[in-house]
Amino acid sequence: MHVNEVTKTRICTKVEEGWSMRRVADEFRISKSPVSRICKKWREERNLSRTPGSGRPRISNAQEDDGLITYINRNPFNTAKNAIRNTGFPGSAKTGLRRLRHAGLYSYMTVNKTFLTPAWKEQRMGFVLHHLARNIWDKIIFSDEKIFQSSYNGKIRVFRPPSNCPVHKSQRTTQRLNANGISVLDFPSYSGDLNVIENVWDLMVRNIARQNVYVQSREELLTVVQAAWAR
Repeated sequence: MHVNEVTKTRICTKVEEGWSMRRVADEFRISKSPVSRICKKWREERNLSRTPGSGRPRISNAQEDDGLITYINRNPFNTAKNAIRNTGFPGSAKTGLRRLRHAGLYSYMTVNKTFLTPAWKEQRMGFVLHHLARNIWDKIIFSDEKIFQSSYNGKIRVFRPPSNCPVHKSQRTTQRLNANGISVLDFPSYSGDLNVIENVWDLMVRNIARQNVYVQSREELLTVVQAAWAR
């Protein structure tokens, strides 16, 4: 795997800051062995430049790489194959994707959004107007779930009471709510954005990101999440 000199510099900087090899590898989405080789070369030679003639020559030059990266930045919904064809990039789709990843561009599936129908919009407005002036909001628990993820220990889910999602209106859920004397607001269809806790999740995620913490265990992750919630 080829790693450009800018990325090599960032890798060595992270290691000198005290990051582990594994953490650096995960951060740059490469295996641990090239990270080790890069750091060893820097310690022994104080040089990150590629030795002339070592390894297989790159199939593309810097100008061709920049052309591919610029095209994808301007056309983010295009495919790597189309980008390669339209820019004349000399490498394969796999090579093109590798160049894009080195530039911090990763391929993701777009999210399919459901557009609100006029009837749903009317239901939403009716819900807001009906409940706006009611003196009940100090007794309401807004419900949702959020995934807080550690790169090394999988995912931890934080569950809260149900919303109007079909899986939250199952017979078992309804029976559990009734048994505990919990009444539920009748939210309109596709109304997740009316749930104010969505804003809380956003604030928590931003708060955790600003701390730039490195979580190594489930307990540490739970502590970080709880601290963000308390703020």
